[in-house]
Amino acid sequence: FSNISSVINKGDAASMRFFELTDRVNEFIRFHHLPTALKGRLRAYTEMQFSLHRGIDAGGVVTSFPTHLQDDIYYHLHERLLRQVPMFNAVEDVGFIRSLSRRLKPQVLLAGDFAFQRQEVGDRMFFIQKGHVQICNDDQSVTYATLGRGGYFGELAMLTATRRIAGARALDNCI
Repeated sequence: FSNISSVINKGDAASMRFFELTDRVNEFIRFHHLPTALKGRLRAYTEMQFSLHRGIDAGGVVTSFPTHLQDDIYYHLHERLLRQVPMFNAVEDVGFIRSLSRRLKPQVLLAGDFAFQRQEVGDRMFFIQKGHVQICNDDQSVTYATLGRGGYFGELAMLTATRRIAGARALDNCI
């Protein structure tokens, strides 16, 4: 993670946030006596998430502003992503897109992680900003699709309130 090393070397506020965050994660790991494999995953998630936002809690910052400004910020951050999806691209009701943009929650997946498994209830859809996701059967012996930046998945089960008919696994680190 070259991004992390460059941030740490700068000796700025971001490096302080990184050290504070890793200290909290390490304390959590020690307190709960987590197994080695889980420790590694927590540290990898911490580094990836930090490299994306330099440790700034966007949600915390945004919620400190009045609601109308929050709407403007979320719309600015997410409108292009939403408009890449055909069912949202043609929507003329900007209020609807603003409402959706407010509900998006970034999720980090490390390589090998599942966004969801087959038979889970579909209560959300996913947009890919970075990385690749494989839509596959239970044992990953059949790949139905491989999606990358700008792709989306999970909308069918979400819209029909049904169970997932396939799993979605990150092929590399994803947002």
